[in-house]
Amino acid sequence: MDDLKHLVMQYKEIIVAVVTGSALIFAAYLRRPPRATHGAKNPAGFFLLLSLGSLLAGGGLLAAEYFQIHLDPDVQLNQLTQDHPGNILCLAGCILVAAGVIWTPINLLRLLLAPKAPPGLATTVAPGQTQPASTGPAT
Repeated sequence: MDDLKHLVMQYKEIIVAVVTGSALIFAAYLRRPPRATHGAKNPAGFFLLLSLGSLLAGGGLLAAEYFQIHLDPDVQLNQLTQDHPGNILCLAGCILVAAGVIWTPINLLRLLLAPKAPPGLATTVAPGQTQPASTGPAT
């Protein structure tokens, strides 16, 4: 427990900055304007592919570290340089895998639970644009 207290006291500015930044991002998300159109295109599919790509890239970096360029356990985090590429690969791979593990299920749920456009709505109009003159069949 003493180690945790020492760690928190040593990095309290960074911890405060991370918590404050997270709170500001959450507040901005809550204050955003609601979607104006019901059937607007949902970007969850793109974000799902992006998070899966992050997961695969992180796995590739960790595999490269494991099979080719090995980790040096004696190096501290504040001593990371180009002389220790295994440590950099491991750190970057862990960050990418963690982002993929967190965001892939979230984006999958967003994609599966997104509201569908009504069947009679052929086109959706973005806010600030005008509707086309003719929406019926051509004569």
